[in-house]
Amino acid sequence: MKKIIIIIFSVLISSNLFAIDREDVEKYIEKNFKSVKTIKLDYSDLNNKYNYGYIKAKKGNKYRINTYDRIIVCNGSKIWNYAVNNNKVMISKFDSDRSSLSIENIFFDILKNSKINNFKKEISTNKNNNNLYSVDFTISDSDKSKYKIDKLNVLINEKFDIKQINLSYNGQEQRLKIKSLSINKKINDKEFNFKLPKNSQVIEID
Repeated sequence: MKKIIIIIFSVLISSNLFAIDREDVEKYIEKNFKSVKTIKLDYSDLNNKYNYGYIKAKKGNKYRINTYDRIIVCNGSKIWNYAVNNNKVMISKFDSDRSSLSIENIFFDILKNSKINNFKKEISTNKNNNNLYSVDFTISDSDKSKYKIDKLNVLINEKFDIKQINLSYNGQEQRLKIKSLSINKKINDKEFNFKLPKNSQVIEID
């Protein structure tokens, strides 16, 4: 009986040692996202099984988004939108005044400008999702206006791995599962230029 009590006590102490609180998350965001320069992430949309892929992005409106049927590349001034299935490329100028919300904006802009308004431990029946924490953010007025975002919620674990992003923007609800995320890893600028595929149809938009 004494051994059982000791084991239970040890487990409780161990779980508390790895617990995080609201202040820990605030410090993590302050340290990592106030000066984030690049991100790489793999994601999938929990509301749409066909929306999945990976993103590489660099501060300065440079990004590459690969999904199952599309490749979108921006070098900061030009955007290539390639439809894989019909081998068609649409080329347009990047306009920062008309930019819409995409995943990299959350990491480059919205997180660092937002404030935590609610923090709680998430109850999960998935054994692989033990000790997840739900973090609600108050969006800054400037980001609300620019990206039309109303709500941002993040699920994070004790290692500060962001596992899921839940957001509401332009009247849409989206739940993104983050499979992997790395910050401030070197990305060659060559990634943000697109080589036209052979025999592709090109449509240029002014």
